[in-house]
Amino acid sequence: DLGGTPAGLVVVDEAQAAAGDGADVRLMRAALYSREPGRVRPLEPLVDRIDSWSEDEQARLLYGMVEIFDSIDDQARVVQMLKRIAARRPTDLAIWMRLHERGVALGDASTIAEARAAIARIDGAESASIIVCDAVAATPAQFTQAVDRLIQKLGASPNRADACLALARLRASAGDRTDAVRLCERAVLLEPTRYETIRALIQALVISNGEDRAIALVQRIAMDSRWAGEPFRRLLAGALQTLPPVSAQKILAACEPIVAGESDGLGWLAQEYSRAGNAERSAQLLESATQWPTATTDDWLRLVLLRGPEVEMKRAEQALPTALYLSLAAVVVETPSGKNWTPPALDPSQKRLFAQTRLSMKLSRSEPIEAAKVLEAYLAEGDIGKENAGWAKRNLAMLYAVGGTAADRKRAMELIQDADDFGTTMEELRATASVLTTLARYLEGEDRKIILNRSAQALTAAHKLSKSPRDLFHLSQIYRAVGNRVESRRCLQSLLNADQNNIYYLTTALEELTEDGNIPGAEAFAERLRKNFPGEFRAVSAVARFECKAGRPDRALAIAEGYTRSADLSAGDYVARSARVAELLDELARLPKVRGTPLGHRMVDAAVERYAAMAPSRPEAVVAIAGLLAADGRVSEAFARIEQYDRYLTKRVRALAGLAAVRSGGATDRQFELAKNWLDGCLAEEPNSVTLLLNHAELLAIRQDVPGAVAAYEAALKQDSRNVTALNNLAWLLAADPKTAERALASIDRATREAGLSGELLDTRARVRITLRQFEQAEADLTEAMKREASALRFFHMAVLRSLQSPPNPSEAVQAFQEAKTRGLQPNQIHPADLAMYRGFESNAK
Repeated sequence: DLGGTPAGLVVVDEAQAAAGDGADVRLMRAALYSREPGRVRPLEPLVDRIDSWSEDEQARLLYGMVEIFDSIDDQARVVQMLKRIAARRPTDLAIWMRLHERGVALGDASTIAEARAAIARIDGAESASIIVCDAVAATPAQFTQAVDRLIQKLGASPNRADACLALARLRASAGDRTDAVRLCERAVLLEPTRYETIRALIQALVISNGEDRAIALVQRIAMDSRWAGEPFRRLLAGALQTLPPVSAQKILAACEPIVAGESDGLGWLAQEYSRAGNAERSAQLLESATQWPTATTDDWLRLVLLRGPEVEMKRAEQALPTALYLSLAAVVVETPSGKNWTPPALDPSQKRLFAQTRLSMKLSRSEPIEAAKVLEAYLAEGDIGKENAGWAKRNLAMLYAVGGTAADRKRAMELIQDADDFGTTMEELRATASVLTTLARYLEGEDRKIILNRSAQALTAAHKLSKSPRDLFHLSQIYRAVGNRVESRRCLQSLLNADQNNIYYLTTALEELTEDGNIPGAEAFAERLRKNFPGEFRAVSAVARFECKAGRPDRALAIAEGYTRSADLSAGDYVARSARVAELLDELARLPKVRGTPLGHRMVDAAVERYAAMAPSRPEAVVAIAGLLAADGRVSEAFARIEQYDRYLTKRVRALAGLAAVRSGGATDRQFELAKNWLDGCLAEEPNSVTLLLNHAELLAIRQDVPGAVAAYEAALKQDSRNVTALNNLAWLLAADPKTAERALASIDRATREAGLSGELLDTRARVRITLRQFEQAEADLTEAMKREASALRFFHMAVLRSLQSPPNPSEAVQAFQEAKTRGLQPNQIHPADLAMYRGFESNAK
């Protein structure tokens, strides 16, 4: 409100950096994108890549995006969002009613038919809802019949707002405007805070020559606190679009005193006057908005879009602070009117700020190649100074590295080696360390070590200036990523010396020592956490994991259950604690030394009991129940639980629960077919859902239908070509066959361009390289993957490598296999092509 959209986006960027991605951050970003004049930032990418989120979080984002798209009158996108919600809430009558209503507004026959069929299924073929739908969609030839059916079912004065509006439309079409107004007024009484009811009443009053009444209604609503600010403007904007221009302008004139004093009010009024055909008044208001001392970049942008940048940007430069002026300029050059305009005569600091804002703009538009061009052009200017050049080279290197090819990585390294200026302030040094650490995700081998060491240098310099424990803690993590455990622990010890009771330092020390197998050394840190943080879940979970790995799972179970018992019932935190404990016990019960033991069964039962308590309010808990029981060897009980809680489940959640039940192996043919039928039912309703396509592919892979699973992953990639899960899993399926190994390698390369070189991607690439007999590179990949997490499957792949390399090393192969078994290797984790080798290792071990 104080600085305009770009200023708000800076705060959202800070929020995302602090708290990560999520529905709240994306919805605020969407709200800002939608209110910025020119709308140069696309909204559609904000609903992509949410498949890994919880069902609740996905639904929250989609519901919010319905409101965002509705506020900018993008009804086609509203329908898309409602369809995605309906796929997750297939029995939600209100969603299908909204979808039917929007389908009618768009004239979308397929959506109308789909929604009507769903409403009939949920509420009955002769229900009031169906009769209302038919009335809303009625053609002139059907009006009389629709009126008769409505009145017969719901009376001449229905007790449903949507029925009142449908009947009002039919009455108005027959010329009975008085009754149409009466019915709209009744709809408002029934639902006084619904946009559609008040908009319909405004329209009915104007059509019935009641402009004065319409104006009085609008002014009364403006004083209602429930409609204050943005909701009132959104209400009015939707209503004005349905009115004759003269009437719309009269209502706007009456609202000017109310709206003009609000933040962005003059700009909104100017926009609506323009839509109503009064361009002169619109221009007057835009000019007036820029004269206010509180004028924002959005106010100036509207004027620039109206008159062009040549004159108006000079005026904006004089009126706005430099940072806001340059953020405005970065938006202007992305609009058609500013395509050939650039801000003149910038000094070096302004050039960098302009490059930063343009870089941010390009990235928000998902244009990494264009972002790189911005930095290349900035570097080509030559007179920007050493520090600014260092900043540009570091960011350009990261953009190149994300490109993912060997040539891109080479360009990135050349730039980094040339960028020897880390900055001078704490903020610049921290930013440098952050960029370099991110860049390291896309590099490997010596290049990765070089970049991480340079990141450590920058953060060391920042710590010398700040003396901040946060910088030293981050430095410890960077040294650990490099593999320099001595320096990592030296930093951690310094932190512990300064603050012996910091929960983050203590849990990190506990995890480090436990990972090394130093149980006696870890015991002291576990005891300190038990004593000082009995009610902190971070401490409880860390100590419980330690106790399991120390061979004392009974103590781990007691610690976890004690956390729930200490809940403050009056504060209502028992449910939240119970959910956390369920997830912790779920994790502990799957540990190699716990799984399948009597105590492991007790942990499973305790977790299932807690998940079951959540099922009525959080149906996705049934997915966890099914997966945990199946992992404990109780597949039939898993399916029985799914049936038990069926009344709480949507089709999608039931399908996910079925997949979880067969994932661990041991399902019968009948159980597998049941899970498949549930998933097929979801796909029939939402055939292009990436999540469901991935689930389908996984189900086929579990069944060892490799060709079918490959086809399913390829179908998912047609919908989302950048989906890392699909790319990695596709590569995994293709990895063991020499005929398809090159395709697998290409798929992994695409995945690393998107997500960097994670442990999972390195492991998959290692398996591909084993097939290609690139043993040296495969060993390097496995070694790096095991540095990040030494999992059972990675040790198994090392055993495969040792067996197939030339010459073979059978003793090391056996040793690696034994370590894999110790870490809990299960046959269902292994590629189908490797099962014969697994059985051979097992036979030799016996």
